[in-house]
Amino acid sequence: MPIIYISMKKLTILMSAVLMTAVLFTGCKKTDDEPKGNGTVVVEGPAQVQNAVVIYFGGTWCPPCGAYGKPAKEAVKEALGDRVTLISCQLANGDPMDNPSSMQLASNVFGVQSFPSLFIGGANDIISSIPSNSAMSTSSVAAANKAKDKVAIAAVDATMSISGNSLTINTRTKFFADQTEEYYLAAHVIESGLNHTQSSDLSKNKNIHDNILRVTASTAGTGDLISGNNKKDDVKTKSFTVALNDAWKKENMKVALVLWRKNSDGKYTICNGFSKSIQ
Repeated sequence: MPIIYISMKKLTILMSAVLMTAVLFTGCKKTDDEPKGNGTVVVEGPAQVQNAVVIYFGGTWCPPCGAYGKPAKEAVKEALGDRVTLISCQLANGDPMDNPSSMQLASNVFGVQSFPSLFIGGANDIISSIPSNSAMSTSSVAAANKAKDKVAIAAVDATMSISGNSLTINTRTKFFADQTEEYYLAAHVIESGLNHTQSSDLSKNKNIHDNILRVTASTAGTGDLISGNNKKDDVKTKSFTVALNDAWKKENMKVALVLWRKNSDGKYTICNGFSKSIQ
């Protein structure tokens, strides 16, 4: 085989050409948020994933809550994992986790009359109310699975930042079909790992309460208006700011978002949900 000799001058020229080609190739790489011809930046938005939304109302003083309600919450979370947005509201009779945000949801949104009460929604279907009895866990898991198996009409996600005790929630809602109705977004702060004695507790995690609503960042339980007359692939943004209590453990806290649709009859249905740790 003949030996080919390359002078140092030619080698330098050759390597320069290779480096120039690499730079040009890298500069042509497409990014997810690349500006388009009109100068706007295209934002991909949340993935088309439908989650079940479960909202529970109970109390530590309530024996049926311990026997049926709390086990049902745990069963749904164990069965669906990240595919369920779970908000637990503790109310009345001196419950140590009671707060005005929980009462707002109970009275103004769901009209709760008895405890425990558990509601499941998603994909704008009629919200299911699960009977409080020995089959509550089984019924709740079945209804939640049915909700999360629907095709998502819209989805929401968020990023968070904390400055001192002030939490800022920056949300994005993406639509996967044209929607003429108004959509509202509720933002709730929830905390897990709270230790309070539960009457007649038959759950696996006795006396430990998870996904407890602490405060609602939106002005109403059904959320704040984000838009109406949405088109397929529209991405809407909205920010919320809320103060966190010093006694709450940030490492155990999440933001739970619930996307509501206001229907032509003035009633609301749940479209989708999302939850994410604040840290």
